[in-house]
Amino acid sequence: MNGERITDKNLEEYYLELLSPTKSQITLLALNDGEEINPILKPTEITPTPILKNSVIEQGEHKVGYLAYNTFDAAFDDELLEVLADFKSQGITDLVLDLRYNTGGHVMTCQMLSGCIAGSRCRGKVFEYYRFNDTRMADVAGMKKEGHQYDPSAGYFYENFMFDDYYGVNLANYALSLPHLYVLTTGSTASSAEWVIYALRGIDLPVTVIGEKTSGKNVGMEVTKFDKGDYTYELAPVSFQGYNAKQETIPEKGIPVDVEVDEWNNRLGDFGDPTEPLLAKALEMITGIPAASPEATVTRAAAPSLGLQPLPAAPHKRLQGAHRKLQGALMTKEY
Repeated sequence: MNGERITDKNLEEYYLELLSPTKSQITLLALNDGEEINPILKPTEITPTPILKNSVIEQGEHKVGYLAYNTFDAAFDDELLEVLADFKSQGITDLVLDLRYNTGGHVMTCQMLSGCIAGSRCRGKVFEYYRFNDTRMADVAGMKKEGHQYDPSAGYFYENFMFDDYYGVNLANYALSLPHLYVLTTGSTASSAEWVIYALRGIDLPVTVIGEKTSGKNVGMEVTKFDKGDYTYELAPVSFQGYNAKQETIPEKGIPVDVEVDEWNNRLGDFGDPTEPLLAKALEMITGIPAASPEATVTRAAAPSLGLQPLPAAPHKRLQGAHRKLQGALMTKEY
């Protein structure tokens, strides 16, 4: 690498150089089946999108939307809405939400995605109840001044689904209004990824969980940013526990699956491959067609499967406005 042989002594140095390049390019000399190759690597700034793969799989009379979503990042809400709009335009009959490696993120994005899946049935319904520490729970008047709503019958603070006005966007235009949701999970599925399941079950939308028991994170953080001298600090203490509309919280040992499936079948498959074990089981449950059937075809996908996209040329205007509202209150909820 860069004219020097890689050894045990310099391995870490070169590994870090590949992760965080300091040079304009990196030259490699490698052997591939005995043949010398000389790739040149040039660092390029990229923004990884959480939308790893989206497609529509047609089996029989079913048009199954598939979305591999890797983190709840509000900066990509517009891109997520575009995927949902594409699903709606193609008339999907079912949805498989792949959250197997999703460890959580912004509560607001979790609420948006959940609302679009449920459609108008979530209008006016509780998205989440919040329980804070004893001091804050006792200060109902003070918490209301900070913008929290309080339900005296439940004894919790809460927020409803923002279906008609999600920071200026009417989610009815993106609503899939599905009668059932299939979610693919592993032990890495946590927080907001788990809350989609519980929020929808709270309003009686059936959710089938396939794969492996989830992580079991039922608490979240309120993120506060402040400046001190030349530095900007971000403080994110765990400050609340969440409950759905039925006042149920995520089990600390994780959400048990409805159908247990091992994702490893002696090979690594691509996201969206109908023969991949977790997705294959979901398709079989939806359509009744056995896994790996030749009748399965995948139609166009609106996003690349590599999980990378260039930095946007222009600022993310709508979400900038949303974040200003949240930062104005010195609070952003994350799971």
